[in-house]
Amino acid sequence: MLRRLRDLEHWAVLSREGDDLGTIQDFYFDEERWAVRYVVVKTGRWLTGRVVLLSPMSLDHVQWDQSLVVFALTREQIQSAPDADLAMPVSRRWEAAYAGHYALPYYWTGAGVWENWATPSEARLAVREPSPDPSGLDAERARSTRAVTGYHLHAVDGEIGHIDDFVVDDRTWTIRYLLIDTSNWIGGRAVLIPPQRAWQIEWTKQLLHVDLTREEVENSREYDPAADIAGVYRIDVAHAGRFSG
Repeated sequence: MLRRLRDLEHWAVLSREGDDLGTIQDFYFDEERWAVRYVVVKTGRWLTGRVVLLSPMSLDHVQWDQSLVVFALTREQIQSAPDADLAMPVSRRWEAAYAGHYALPYYWTGAGVWENWATPSEARLAVREPSPDPSGLDAERARSTRAVTGYHLHAVDGEIGHIDDFVVDDRTWTIRYLLIDTSNWIGGRAVLIPPQRAWQIEWTKQLLHVDLTREEVENSREYDPAADIAGVYRIDVAHAGRFSG
């Protein structure tokens, strides 16, 4: 099922023993494969309000009807996890240390979205050889969805909106659509654009470039929050440009 990430913010997070870990504050995504790599959790008083990153590979289950996320982790595991500098994009060096702490595979070393698997749960449960030494340890690969929200969408012939939210597949945790607010350009419409249509992000200018014209964006189906996104929105990605970060 497809879901908006913003709808998951402030949901409660529990450990596998049922301990209250805190609430969801943000998400970090991989700009190459457009997948959510970490859930940002603001902990409670048990960890003095520390903010921690938890991988969907450690996810046990989500109780959608109760706005509750349960991770297959203990409080002790989270307490001793490596700290992340959330003022900066997450580096491969930190991700390698994180994966080692939780005995997780390096998601970026295989052909699948999650190493050699399609879903984070498959990656966590699969029997596998130890992950090889990572390369490019200083590369910055994961970035905050909250920080990227508001970036302007730049079509091939000019700006036409800004990123308002991210729509994810709740099984694979891949980003299926970017929710684009065009209200300042074409009068109050929100549209969905597949991230495969993106070919570059200019981080310093806060611009997302897509291989669409302003007219194509304007003529996209208007987003209806009450509609079944997967069933209603059919956006052609056959000629999507290759993304480069």
